[in-house]
Amino acid sequence: MLDGSLFLYLRLRDELAARQQSFDRAKRTIGREAAGRQKSEALRTVVDRIVCYFRHTKTKDQKNNGKSILERVEIYPASGECFSAEVKPGPD
Repeated sequence: MLDGSLFLYLRLRDELAARQQSFDRAKRTIGREAAGRQKSEALRTVVDRIVCYFRHTKTKDQKNNGKSILERVEIYPASGECFSAEVKPGPD
């Protein structure tokens, strides 16, 4: 029977190898001329969800009810910790 720490190491090694394979497969699929559905399914193996935060502004004349400006994006991987990034406003 395997020692507990050796078993944990082997399990972790296998999990990291599987994650790397999923990531590599997603990169290859997104980088080529694949259909949108294929790209989404490949990305889904690596990313659990993406959350976007917007700030709504009003215009002077209220013609178009203002603009929504992306302020922050959070990317939740299939496993692991969330990545969050502030977004710099672009030109109007």
